[in-house]
Amino acid sequence: MYLSKQAFKLRVSQTEAVSILESFLKSKNWLVFEVGTPKLFLVPFWFFSYDIYLQGKGSAASSHSKGRLALNAFINELSENVALLVERSDFELSNKIDAEQELEVKKPKVKEAEAREIAALRVASMNKAAPQNVVLSAFELFYVPIWSADISVDGLHYLLQVNAVNGSVLKGETISSREPNLSETIHETVKELRDPASWLQYIKGFFSTIFSAVSTREKLPTVLLLIALLIVLLWFVGFF
Repeated sequence: MYLSKQAFKLRVSQTEAVSILESFLKSKNWLVFEVGTPKLFLVPFWFFSYDIYLQGKGSAASSHSKGRLALNAFINELSENVALLVERSDFELSNKIDAEQELEVKKPKVKEAEAREIAALRVASMNKAAPQNVVLSAFELFYVPIWSADISVDGLHYLLQVNAVNGSVLKGETISSREPNLSETIHETVKELRDPASWLQYIKGFFSTIFSAVSTREKLPTVLLLIALLIVLLWFVGFF
């Protein structure tokens, strides 16, 4: 497939995208979930650098801050994660996209002039600055391959995305972390304590929490007490 604008080359396969999403969900302590078949999209982004200037005394202007962002030209959302792609020399750009799966090309909903205006307003809002003090440069449109998959977690449905260039998870903040239950906490603790290097960390953390609880007159968390008792019990029965 040939594009009028350059696109970043695909580096993450569909299978790899599924593995990335599964690992992400497990990192949030979810054990039961379903990951749908990811679909590939080419999403247009306006990449740009920005400088924010504050007017100093007299006619001098001092630089306040600067950075790089990317504006999704389909939904008009800013992304720091996507913006970093242009800083990597190993991430190639091409007008030709090679992909085994079918893909959908999203068309930009805003042209450059409008995108510049939107970007300036968003950057100004983020930094609590006046739009006229925001200067944009290196404004250019590139397509970014993104895997999108339906996720089912705890009876709820979400849409997660994987940047098919650097493998990062997008929209991950929409899924909250699950608190592990007591059995899972104990199991994980025993697993970690097989490594002697973990003993000292747990002992330090335990006494630190005791000191903090005593000084603030708060009760120790039940789970922490059980973990501490488990450590002592395992020590005396010769588990280590």
